[in-house]
This record gives sequence, structure tokens and C-alpha cells, in this order.
Amino acid sequence: MLLIGCVTDILVRVLGYFIGIQTLPRLILVYVLNNISYLPNSIYSIAQRSLISESVEYVEWKTGQRTEGITMSVRNLMSKLGVALTRFIQGQCLTFLQFDSDQ
Repeated sequence: MLLIGCVTDILVRVLGYFIGIQTLPRLILVYVLNNISYLPNSIYSIAQRSLISESVEYVEWKTGQRTEGITMSVRNLMSKLGVALTRFIQGQCLTFLQFDSDQ
């Protein structure tokens, strides 16, 4: 399911790129396609939680120790670092474009 979601997301985005946004109907079509490409995100979250649960169970089966606490804390840390990096890059782009929110 995770692969299907990733492939669908990529294909829809590539299709939107080739359609382009030169006219209003094309812009609307690309907008609709981009919204469709976000649908697999629900598949991602379900699949990721299942994969993490299975990994924790496998490690417990092999080692006799449960590692879900460290697994979840590292996952949350990486998620927060990813969001922080994304926000930093967005801020740098807005600075580069000399964006002024007062106008």
C-alpha cells in the first residue's frame, strides 16, 4: 500500500507538471490533481504505523526486549527536525524573494 501511495503521488505530480499552468482551466486542473495527490497521505500514516508496530514485534521476538519507547521517541524527534528544517527553508525562500507581509 505504501508503494502504491508513493507511486500515485509521484505520477499525479508529474502529470500536473506536464499539463502546466498557462491558462485558468489548466491551473484549476493542476490544483485538483495536486489535491488528489495528497490523498495517499492517509495511506502513508496507516502503513507507517503498521510497519513500525511490526518492526517492534520482530525485534522483541529476536532479542526478547521491547524497543517501542526508543523507536517512537526517535521517530518523533526526526519528525520535529524535519518540520524545523522545512520551516527554515521556507523562511529562507521568503527572505530571498524579499517577501513583506505588510503589503
